[in-house]
Amino acid sequence: MAVPLSCRATCAVLLVLGMPACVSDIELLEPDLESETGGPGTGGGGGGGGGTIQRASLTVEVLVMGTDADRAARLGSTGGRLAEAIVTIQLDGAPATPANRRVDTTDATGRVTVSQLLQGSYRVSVARLLTPEETALLDEADRDVNAFGGGTIATVRAPTSDAQVLAVSGRRGSLVISEIYDGAPVMDGVLYPYARYLEVYNNSDTLIYLDGLVFGEGAWLGRERPAYTCEESAPWRLDPVGIWAQYLWKFPGTGQQYPLAPGAAAVMATDAVNHSIVHEGLPDLSLVRFEFIGSADADNPSVANMVMITNKEWVPAFGRGWAPAVAPNTASPLFLADRLALADLPSERIPLGTLATDEPHFRVPAERLLDVFVSEYTPEVAATLPTDYCDIVVLDIYDRQAGQMLQERRLSVTAERRLLGRLPDGRAILLRTGATVNDFELRPRFSPGFIP
Repeated sequence: MAVPLSCRATCAVLLVLGMPACVSDIELLEPDLESETGGPGTGGGGGGGGGTIQRASLTVEVLVMGTDADRAARLGSTGGRLAEAIVTIQLDGAPATPANRRVDTTDATGRVTVSQLLQGSYRVSVARLLTPEETALLDEADRDVNAFGGGTIATVRAPTSDAQVLAVSGRRGSLVISEIYDGAPVMDGVLYPYARYLEVYNNSDTLIYLDGLVFGEGAWLGRERPAYTCEESAPWRLDPVGIWAQYLWKFPGTGQQYPLAPGAAAVMATDAVNHSIVHEGLPDLSLVRFEFIGSADADNPSVANMVMITNKEWVPAFGRGWAPAVAPNTASPLFLADRLALADLPSERIPLGTLATDEPHFRVPAERLLDVFVSEYTPEVAATLPTDYCDIVVLDIYDRQAGQMLQERRLSVTAERRLLGRLPDGRAILLRTGATVNDFELRPRFSPGFIP
């Protein structure tokens, strides 16, 4: 949606600126993925005639294939089935409360049955976290595998239903997206979205130079639109060769100006100022390392600017460079990519609605991607949108299941990547299964620049 700008909000920003190891040493944390055992009950689902609500059972079978099946066998899960996997079943479209969610663990055959479910559509996610002792059983080349993960959408009908989920091994990776804060209070009737930010984290054991690495937002094709359907957008939204994007930025620097040490985080702020002066519940971003810059922006000269490498300004009415979820949310993928030259990327005008005459989109090759985050709005907010999300937002080679975490107008709640464990020196190792729904969680307080 177009965000209204106010003189008060803009002047406030100007005022704030003062302007007229070894994996065997990881201490694995108890995962937060399992806790609720109450059944999805009051939020919706089908019912029988005469006012009788029909209940059903769902049997989930977790599969592993190819080299992942070989890895699972090293851990004692044979026959292409994954044992001891945490299975979370969430009633689709319902608030993420314990009443609408069930969590259980697969048995030795890789199966789990959950009963007393309302009929309806469910998001099924799977996570199998590896202990350091289990990782040590894998080949040397697989010592950075820290979990298996996957997800699907299952339709539950009485009396029984079945679903299969393919779980894929996830690796620690190097540079990962670690936090997305989309808080935005309403002040004097106007949304204040300028305190938002995205944080990246060095999840590896080696120094990373951010110079020239790419951040992008994929095409806004994840929802039905008045001008086109999900079927019509599928060739670009579900392209296995790469992610189509109209908005790409790169980190500044000439090669070795912006190092990021192992265990260190760096923030890319919408506006790098102390927003707590405007509202006491907002973060101080005046000392972050990077900020986005736009046509109606105040520039903090002590903070490096992200460099836009595509042609079109992101939401010109916003004028602030970039912010999560300010645009009409279509669950567009946010991603980090290795260094690339725009001239080397395939480009085209997507022939759908206004995109047909807009600036071109560029396809970022799948093999250049470092990390991907995909999230819809929370079910409460999604219910207010005029059209539904597409059944498949992105291919599972990019993200195996989207989260439901973005929500405008809240203040301090943030989406953070889950903590898998810590090394003896206290350095955090973050979870990376390749499924946003598994890897991220909503936390009550933002933490720009550090891992709590």
